[in-house]
Amino acid sequence: MITTCGSALRSLVGALPARHAEPVLMYVEGAAGTGKSHLLQELADLPGTPDPARRWWRCGTDGGPPDEPSAPQKPEKPEEPENPEEPEKPEEPEKANEHRPEETGHRPGPTLWLVDDVHRAGEDELRRLRRMLEGLGPGSAAVVTYRPEELAVPGLPLGGPPIAYPAGLTVLRNRLAPWDEECVRRAAAGALDESSCTAEAVTRLYERTAGVPRVVVDLLAMVREQWPAFTGTAAEVDAAGVPPRLAELVLSRTHALAPEDRPVVWAAAVLDGPAGRDELIAVSGLGAPAGGGALLRALESAALTELDEGRYGFAVPLAASAVRATVPGPVRQDLHRRTANALGRRQPVDWAAVADHHRAAGDGHRWLRAVERAAEAAEASGRHEQAITLLERTLALPGLPPQARARLAPLLARNAVTGLRSDQTVEVLAQIVQDAALPQAVRGELRLDLGLMLCNQMGRFAEGWRVLEIAAAELHEVRSPLAVRAMAALVSPNWPGVSLDVHRGWLIRAEAAAEESGDDAMRTAVLANHVGLAMSWADPEVWDLLERLRVKSADPACARQAARGLCNAADSAVWLGFHGRVGDLLAEGRELSVRTGAPYTEHSAMATRLLQEWWTGRWLGLDKRCEDFVAATAD
Repeated sequence: MITTCGSALRSLVGALPARHAEPVLMYVEGAAGTGKSHLLQELADLPGTPDPARRWWRCGTDGGPPDEPSAPQKPEKPEEPENPEEPEKPEEPEKANEHRPEETGHRPGPTLWLVDDVHRAGEDELRRLRRMLEGLGPGSAAVVTYRPEELAVPGLPLGGPPIAYPAGLTVLRNRLAPWDEECVRRAAAGALDESSCTAEAVTRLYERTAGVPRVVVDLLAMVREQWPAFTGTAAEVDAAGVPPRLAELVLSRTHALAPEDRPVVWAAAVLDGPAGRDELIAVSGLGAPAGGGALLRALESAALTELDEGRYGFAVPLAASAVRATVPGPVRQDLHRRTANALGRRQPVDWAAVADHHRAAGDGHRWLRAVERAAEAAEASGRHEQAITLLERTLALPGLPPQARARLAPLLARNAVTGLRSDQTVEVLAQIVQDAALPQAVRGELRLDLGLMLCNQMGRFAEGWRVLEIAAAELHEVRSPLAVRAMAALVSPNWPGVSLDVHRGWLIRAEAAAEESGDDAMRTAVLANHVGLAMSWADPEVWDLLERLRVKSADPACARQAARGLCNAADSAVWLGFHGRVGDLLAEGRELSVRTGAPYTEHSAMATRLLQEWWTGRWLGLDKRCEDFVAATAD
């Protein structure tokens, strides 16, 4: 039976025999930290259970049970013999001394034996424990706990040969399982403030501890003592470190291996996740014969475990950090280099992980190329936030080569504009455009994206307008086709802002530049902004312009610009009172934005819908819909 500690306690209590019933032996197996000793203590202290004498036997400490019970018995009246006419006859001295009572289980009345950590018992202690279990009397029971991964003979808690169980003895087995995520959440709720017990923190706690109760409790204690105070982020959970109990366990198991076998454990620590045999051997650098033997010995000593069929690693993921920290620096760099190569052969390739390993190996060139590929892969699959986080972290590092900055910075800007980020991204871009080492075309492109972010995402219109004007001049000077985008952005009105005539002047320049470029996406971008300008002052020509904007195009870039124009037109239509036009504009705009992966445009359409409901009196449930919108689109 596989149970948690709580359900195992109920099973054990239900299995305890009545006073004159046949004896019961319950094996409880569980990996280190799953709560076996805690379970025995709860059983010893539990009120309202059958009342045999409680006897503790802690294996491997003093070679056997103590002379007196650890837990006091409840006072009870002395029992009279069942047959007063036939008092018990004393045993003959030579028979009375044949075995000590604690070795045979024969005690006055029923006894509940609480045998902890039988995997620690030596051969002599196991022999005496066997005799005790074989001699359990009526009404008696024994609960025997052990770590299956540390048994001398796998699968046999009491060693070999198998114990000769008496015919009347009921033998049961219970395996303690780790906590699920809900159990981890309840433990976190009891240890942390309500504000810091976030879903993000709970998920990370569960991932790093694998739900092992002792590790969860220890890690929560470390998190609770952090300063500044824990706020509930996954990064803070990672920063808490490795609990000492877990570190000592995994390091002692690793040290128990022969020095020539330890690299396979180090390889698992650097890979930091389930890995196949061949991959572990390749990263360890041991070669096939030696590596295969080392892996077997690492599994036998429980330094590693089989996490899934043919996949090996640490039973608790957090343990990898403790092992990595002990690997000598040059050896660790070699392990990272081989890990990067191994991960590069997986499909699909996790380029972000490859980048981290190349950097840890000291290979700067391969690190930056992997960062670029990771960001491009994330962008292609719509994971803009992931790309931005990676690029921000990389570009913030000092000493980055100028040519690498010139490649990565436009990638960051492109993801930032499309992917809804953020004041931090604005700060990074503002720093990058001050870099004189960047080519002017690159700097102008970044300044364009910075201006768009300031105007669109941040609402800092005056500042964004000034940045866009500089970008338009820089890009026009180097004859960049992106100059059209900058000019088109200056067509769109913001309040407070410049006069209508200034916007019309930029429209004339943008339309001429778009025609000269021959780029359909640029033409569509200018047309979308022309629609926005016309809607802003209720130009009757706007409906004809919208029909031109609705022309279907197979080019995603054109469709993305059309989506932006339609959604902006819908927003203006709400403010101008053209409510009958809003529904179709939003439906078309949202469909295009979803299809082309433009979340900012999609979210702006959702906001426009809520605004229209407010203006038109559809207030029932509006507060809840607004709260859901804020939660779904929070940066």
